[in-house]
Amino acid sequence: MKALLLAAGFGKRLGELTKNKPKPLIEVGGKPIIEFCLEQLANSGVKEVIVNKHYLSQQIDEFLLNYKSPVKITTSFESSLLGTAGTLKKHIDYLAMDDFFVMHADNYFQSSLKEFAHFHNQRLVG
Repeated sequence: MKALLLAAGFGKRLGELTKNKPKPLIEVGGKPIIEFCLEQLANSGVKEVIVNKHYLSQQIDEFLLNYKSPVKITTSFESSLLGTAGTLKKHIDYLAMDDFFVMHADNYFQSSLKEFAHFHNQRLVG
């Protein structure tokens, strides 16, 4: 399974919090939100993740360089923001070769993606 992790946005609504830090690197309990997302994806069986980036992308690169992940992570820089649909369209040929998740790297959640995928697949078969 693959995933597209959206980490390119400006996070303007958070004001000072994202003035010098991209929103996916904002911490919850001392850990960047993107790290929670990557852990959830790995725990759900994802083997490959594409992380799109734009705003303060070098900080995303630095985090990923130092993050020890059980999944293969590649990045995709957007010189101008493509938006969710534009980024998905850019990578759809690669992603659509398998089941995949698309998620925002700045959303903290605790629900199981494995259960989510199982529920989705059960709806498809009957």
